[in-house]
Amino acid sequence: MRRRLLCVIIAAVAMVGAAVAGPIGTLDFAGLGVMRISATEIDFSPLGGGTGDFVVTGVSGVFLALPLGALGEITDLDIVTAPPGAPLGTPVDPFVVVPVPGSLFSFSLGQIPLGGGPSCVPAPAVGQSCTPTEVVPNSPFLLTQNAGAVTASFTVRGTLTDLSDSSTAPYAGLFTMNFTQPGADTVAEVLSSFGPLGPGFVESSWSAQFNAAVPEPGTLLVVGGALLMLPGFLRRRSKT
Repeated sequence: MRRRLLCVIIAAVAMVGAAVAGPIGTLDFAGLGVMRISATEIDFSPLGGGTGDFVVTGVSGVFLALPLGALGEITDLDIVTAPPGAPLGTPVDPFVVVPVPGSLFSFSLGQIPLGGGPSCVPAPAVGQSCTPTEVVPNSPFLLTQNAGAVTASFTVRGTLTDLSDSSTAPYAGLFTMNFTQPGADTVAEVLSSFGPLGPGFVESSWSAQFNAAVPEPGTLLVVGGALLMLPGFLRRRSKT
């Protein structure tokens, strides 16, 4: 009897774990136009408008309902009022919105982690990365020196909401940028663009990948029912 009881408990725990984890989803998208990075702002194209546009380039899991080529909107980031590091006091909501017929996913922003790389002085060699804290205090960027080009990245974290069923889950996102501005082929040149002799910004093409786990409301109902029935099952077993 104890063995059967143990099996019931293990099954219930497994169901709870499956419900909490939910189906994994990956959303890939790319910017329409360039991104402008300065010491104070991440400005998505169209520049200067407060928001930017992107196109969906890849989906999996829960995002399979999104057609490739669907358009979305993303909020520009003010890294002075929302400094990287500690969680945001007031999450940017919505940070990313992807509208499609019959469904709407919204991503709020809870944190922009710090870049975490070593200083960019001295300049990194090919294949090495750094974080430009000398120019952007509490910088979220990780600059990588490639052969004849520089790429950059930064990460975000927050909450995904599927408005078709109001389910929510945490997500992690990675933005990758390839500088398109002339004279930004080395980390030193990128840093000089931020300085007083440069334009104060660097422009780049960009893409992003967001990964999330979304609980299934139907699964949660099944698990909840199973757990509600478990005490009655235990009482009946104790009487036999």
